[in-house]
Amino acid sequence: MLDKAKIPYSIKEYEYDEEHLDGRHVASQVDMDPNAIFKTLVLHDHHNEHLVCCVPVLEEIDLKKLAKLAGRKSVEMIHQKDLLSVTGYMRGGCSPVGMKKQFPTYIDESILKSHSLLKIQEILESYKGNDDYNLRLSQRRAESVVRYLIKGGIDPERLTPKGYGEQQPKTVTKFTLKSAPFLKEGDVLTEEFIKNLPPEQQEICNAINRRTEFKVLRTTYQ
Repeated sequence: MLDKAKIPYSIKEYEYDEEHLDGRHVASQVDMDPNAIFKTLVLHDHHNEHLVCCVPVLEEIDLKKLAKLAGRKSVEMIHQKDLLSVTGYMRGGCSPVGMKKQFPTYIDESILKSHSLLKIQEILESYKGNDDYNLRLSQRRAESVVRYLIKGGIDPERLTPKGYGEQQPKTVTKFTLKSAPFLKEGDVLTEEFIKNLPPEQQEICNAINRRTEFKVLRTTYQ
């Protein structure tokens, strides 16, 4: 999406550690000032309608103030286990830019002090990135999985990362039906197919499509 909007950016990667995802730790991993990093929080109101909030990574969110600003009776954080199905992102990698579904998004005004928000509305309103961006993002995710496996002791010669972007949409299997019973075995989750579904079902299908698969190419290794 940033490429499509012609907004310059740089990629900073860090090792994913479930036990160390706090902002200060991440800032140290990417060699950045914590005050220049924002975290993305996903919440829901008493009607279970979702909204997104971006605040400085070292700050805590004021739920009462956010509820008042958003015109909600009350808001609270969603459970971590629901993050993937709601946003399509895992904990530690959630971004307000690029979510498959549009949610009301509130960004702390302090971001204006250190970040350019030119065309930010255009980015947030975009449904998804172009094919080239999605392909490169998919490749980076595949490479990240490979690095994790190598770190766990797997021989690098046995692993080859390959990202496909949206070139290989998921075909529904019996296993898929456990998390998406509204689908039928054999359905192919193309963009056109997903867009014809209700919003909540679109979210589930988008999350299913964003996947990591392992294929055994050969069983003989020296």
